[in-house]
Formats: sequence, C-alpha cells, structure tokens
Amino acid sequence: MVHYTSIIGLMSYISLISIVLNVIILAISPKLAKMLGLTNLIRYALVLSGSLFVMLFAMHLFTDVNAWTHLILSTVAYCTAGVSTFMQWGLLSESIDYNEVVTGKRTEGSMYGTFNMVRRIGTTIGSSIAVLMLGWIGYDSVAAETGLAQATSTLTGIKILSILVPAIFLIGCWVAFKFVWNITPEIRTQIAERKSAG
Repeated sequence: MVHYTSIIGLMSYISLISIVLNVIILAISPKLAKMLGLTNLIRYALVLSGSLFVMLFAMHLFTDVNAWTHLILSTVAYCTAGVSTFMQWGLLSESIDYNEVVTGKRTEGSMYGTFNMVRRIGTTIGSSIAVLMLGWIGYDSVAAETGLAQATSTLTGIKILSILVPAIFLIGCWVAFKFVWNITPEIRTQIAERKSAG
C-alpha cells in the first residue's frame, strides 16, 4: 500500500493529467455535440462518469486499490462529468429561446441572472455540506497534519464522500436529463422557425 505522503506527491502529476484531459474534452466536445446532439452528449458523459465512480467504489470494497489506479480513474471520471458543466451554457441559451417560444417574451437577463445565482448558491451549500460531512465521518485534522492514519471508519467515509456520493449525484443528473429536460427535436424546430421568422 502507498503511504499517505507518497499519495500527496502524486497529486501534482494528476493535476497535470487533469488539465490535459480537460483541454482535450473542451476541444472535442463541440464536434461530439454536433454528431450526437448536445443533450445526448451530456447524458453519455454522465453515464460514463457515474459508471467509473461506481466501478472505482466497488474496487475499493473488494480490493486494495493502487494509488495511481484510484487517482487516474477518479480524474477521468471527474473530467468526464465536467462535460455537463461545460455544455450547460449551450443548454441555457436553448432554454432562453424555448422560454421565448412559450411566453412570447425574451427574458435573457433574468434567466442568466437566475442561473448564475442558483449555481453560486449550490456551490456554497455543497462546499459547506462537504466540510460538515467530514466531521460526521470522524475526520481527524490533527492526524492528517502529522501524517498519522485516519480510523478505518473514517477512511470508508472518505471513500463514500469522494466516490459514491458523486456517483449518486451523476446518476441523478442523468435521470433529470432523461426524464425532466423536455426540449425535444420538434421544439428545436419551433425555435429555429421563430428565429428565422423574427
């Protein structure tokens, strides 16, 4: 098993891999969105990312996972999940167009403002809950500072928080895009017709 301080040393390599992977994803996502459709691209990315997290969590349950294996799989999973974050701006503009078709009014400013406000509130709540949950699982900051091992139950809790919880939320996002998102190809045709007429 790799020692805690060795794992910290690997983080710089993983950061580099993450940057390169995100640049590649940003470069190919527009082409994939044209081929598959924006919503489908997001759904596929969510399924892939969620599956990687579930697989990684299962690996941790049944075997001693190598640090490199964990870091590479989790980095790929997080970067793939990021596709939905990158592509949400395209969905926002589509939502604005759809709202105009439904209401007859273009409320671009209020929709962008609401979107940004909700994102900031979500980020704040999510960050706060993550810190709070570390206390719930018995995380010992003194042990972390001195390089001592955390309790076994704490290590299990960390795995749940950093692997299983993202998997659950990614699957929830997929469900939302599959069953709640209602801008169909027919609605996109209506939007295009309204734009060409206006």
